[in-house]
Amino acid sequence: MFYRILVTDDNSEYRQSIIELLQLEGFDVIEAPNGKQALELTRTQKPDLILCDVDMPGMDGFTVLAEVKADPATNHIPFFLVTGRTDAESLRLGNTLGADDYLLKPMNIDVLLMKIEQYLPKGKQTE
Repeated sequence: MFYRILVTDDNSEYRQSIIELLQLEGFDVIEAPNGKQALELTRTQKPDLILCDVDMPGMDGFTVLAEVKADPATNHIPFFLVTGRTDAESLRLGNTLGADDYLLKPMNIDVLLMKIEQYLPKGKQTE
């Protein structure tokens, strides 16, 4: 099986476009429309990497990040926050909570793939 990436975004069109691009690159992609489902899938599906929108109703991406990093069973999973926020406070909060990267919307797919490659080297597969 290939690397599994969890894509979490409340905007279904944006989420689907990212999913399609990642699938074309050969990734196994699972999706969540909100933070609560993202946590559930993280615990049950054990993705190899998480892409998570920051601004979502209910549970935002910062809360999802804090929960994932606080759990010894999931804290090793690379976590990329994805957002339109460009303020220093949001970036600082993401870093403090343990985000592995912070990507600005709209994402450049080449940049996204380059950053994923840093955490999930090509040629290696998940179990």
